[in-house]
Amino acid sequence: MPETIALSPAAVALLRFRIRGRPFPVEDRDRAAFDELVGAGIMEPDPHNEADFRFTDEGWERLLEYRETYATSLQALIDYLLAPAGFWGHSAEDSDDGG
Repeated sequence: MPETIALSPAAVALLRFRIRGRPFPVEDRDRAAFDELVGAGIMEPDPHNEADFRFTDEGWERLLEYRETYATSLQALIDYLLAPAGFWGHSAEDSDDGG
């Protein structure tokens, strides 16, 4: 099980955007959240763009490790919610809702 790291809501939100591949310019209001992720060893200043940050190798590995703890059950839930068992065997015309 990966080590637990407590992060502020701002750092978690920023991390979610970056995990999804949604880069955005680093602004002063985000600096504390980036600094928190740097302090946790998850991100580091980007040596190719000093105005940005990137995942550390260890940080990325930890995220993948954490994801493995829930990915299978999450995928099963998504599959169920998108198309529960028996869903494809019914049509809107078959419903008896009076309309």
